[in-house]
Formats: sequence, C-alpha cells, structure tokens
Amino acid sequence: MSPYFEQNKDEYIDRLFQVSKDDEWLEWIGFFLRGVIESSKSAVATVRKLQDLNAQYRVKIQQTKLFARATGLVDLIFEEPILTVPRVQNVLGVSYPSAKSYVENMVDAGMLINLEV
Repeated sequence: MSPYFEQNKDEYIDRLFQVSKDDEWLEWIGFFLRGVIESSKSAVATVRKLQDLNAQYRVKIQQTKLFARATGLVDLIFEEPILTVPRVQNVLGVSYPSAKSYVENMVDAGMLINLEV
C-alpha cells in the first residue's frame, strides 16, 4: 500500500483531512480500496515475473548441463536471494568444493552475481 499512498500523496492527505473535517468516510474507503486493488495487481505481476524467472533459470540449468542438485539451488535463490557457499553446502548437503562449484557455475550462467570484495 505504501507505494500507492506515496504516488497519490496529495489525495491521501486530502482524503484523510476530509474524514476528520467532514466525516467523509465513503470517499476515504473508495480511495483506500482502489489502493488495495492497485497494490494487489502489482503484487500479482511481481509474483508472475518471479515465477517466469524461476522457470527460465531451470531451463538454463538444463541447457548448461549444471549438476542435478543445482535445481535445488534455484529454489534456494528464490527463498534467499543473498547466500554464501557454506549456506549452499548446508542446504544441499554437499561438500564445500561442490557447493562452491555450483555457485561458480551459476555465476558463469548469469543466475547469480558474486558480491565478494
């Protein structure tokens, strides 16, 4: 809701003022419900984009012939977008060198970015 209120800040303030000044609740409720609708549509669009990206990553793994366990890494990326090699090792139940290899392969495939400094 915050982005909707921010985008419609003047109307938001005016509607709240009218509620306190003239008891115009119906106008406020209408404004608020439009915000719920817009926010919901935005959330659905974001979820669809994430689902599409997840599917693209799964196809990319198959095309680049990354290790079978890398599919589990795709799931992990969408649960925890910032992760470490030890976290990958723990979640996938693999050795540190294997986890590091998975991460490096996914960086090479453009699915992860290495933020190491």
